[in-house]
Amino acid sequence: MKIYIGKQEIKYTRLTWSGSKYSAARQLEFSIPSNFPYSISQGNTLLLKEGDSTLFEGFVFRKEKPRQANEINILGYDSLIYLLKSDGSFNFKTTTFSTVIRKTCGEVGVSVGSIADSNISFKLEPMINVNLYQIIMSACKEVKKKTGKVYQPVIQKGKLNIVIAGSIIKNFELAEGRNLTDSTYSETIENVVNKVIIVDDKGKKIGQVTGDGLSTWGTFQQVYEKEKGKNSTTEAKAMLHGLDREANVEGLGNVSCISGRAITIKDTKTGLKGVFYIEEDTHTVENGNYTMSLQLNFKNILEES
Repeated sequence: MKIYIGKQEIKYTRLTWSGSKYSAARQLEFSIPSNFPYSISQGNTLLLKEGDSTLFEGFVFRKEKPRQANEINILGYDSLIYLLKSDGSFNFKTTTFSTVIRKTCGEVGVSVGSIADSNISFKLEPMINVNLYQIIMSACKEVKKKTGKVYQPVIQKGKLNIVIAGSIIKNFELAEGRNLTDSTYSETIENVVNKVIIVDDKGKKIGQVTGDGLSTWGTFQQVYEKEKGKNSTTEAKAMLHGLDREANVEGLGNVSCISGRAITIKDTKTGLKGVFYIEEDTHTVENGNYTMSLQLNFKNILEES
């Protein structure tokens, strides 16, 4: 992997390229010897490339020079950071997916590329002083209700694109004895919601929906207040949440393994076998070694035949 600031290639000693569905903006951190004659300033364009492919395009945000280390640490983010750190006010009313994305990004000068299912229309309540990234995610949520798909904002070639999350990485399997070096698997009911009460604007119960585990895990209840123009049962069902299954794995690096995609994994020691969503990824290059650490969310485990 090569790092460029402008057209200048930067010789680094260590780099970490990472992303998460929780923080949205991908980031690049790297270290260079403090005596290298590089001119690096906040706001400089930052590129990470693998051959002809651009893995990261963003901007320098922070420089750090530890007193006891003969190096300088650089941190950069892609353009999603501007949406994460900015607020706006809109009254879209009935609108389209494309309109919300383009107007929101236009507030902070983020260029827009392709938008999956861009012409889907929906209603949004007025948004006053709301985080711009949250506005985009609200639109993604509304479109998901109509299509059943999960959408993810990503920066590709310097532009914000809305892609369908969960595409399986082709021709790749993370497996023991080959490229998997460590793994942990867990199950938890800490985030379960298995009962949602539907009430009117006076708090009177008018219905309910239920999910898994009422007799075995107990009741985890939330309340949904009926909203004009929305199907109460559909909205309440969207609040249900079942058992969380997660895995953390480490292995030899692969640049395709980034948050929002899905990976095939096989590990007999933990019993993992199937397809998992990548929720967080950290790729590290140091001393000529390329490794990755992934936090995965359960999608499917196939029984051993």
